[in-house]
Amino acid sequence: HDRLGGIELVVVTLAALLLLAIPLIAVALARARSGLQAAATPHVGRVALVACILLGIAYVLVEVPLLSRLGLVLGHPAKSVAVVLVTLLIGSGVGAWVSGRLNPERAARAALAAAVLVLAVLVFGHPELIDAVQGKSDVVRAAGVVLWLAIPAFALGMPLPLALRRCCGGEDAVASAVVMN
Repeated sequence: HDRLGGIELVVVTLAALLLLAIPLIAVALARARSGLQAAATPHVGRVALVACILLGIAYVLVEVPLLSRLGLVLGHPAKSVAVVLVTLLIGSGVGAWVSGRLNPERAARAALAAAVLVLAVLVFGHPELIDAVQGKSDVVRAAGVVLWLAIPAFALGMPLPLALRRCCGGEDAVASAVVMN
């Protein structure tokens, strides 16, 4: 018998991530305040760091409900964590890679269109996914979830690299922005 249910597992995971992230964020803020970061990368300002923080929060706000909802589709929270996280990470990685190969203006339009697509798929596609995989084997349900999440995951990977290209000049700036994300 599981000691932690689906929601409790998500809360504990988020708490652990927060405990790990706080020291990293504190170090990045301290470096920015002390002038080391500002001297190395004058292009990075507070707006850029806030944008990266907001992108990270937005990603989590999409990820956590997906874990919860798709736990019902997949039949267990552990299966949901495995399938959803792997799909989101691989899809986001591919989206980030592709966004780096597009010219910045075209990529920004693509990211905006992708954001609209993500919302449409996630809001309107969920009932169809449930109907399509209901009563099927674990493998078929997992494959359905992967196919359903692939395009939104791809789209979720595009904004951070685009923001980094626009506002971060050097490697130190990129590192700070990624930590804040």
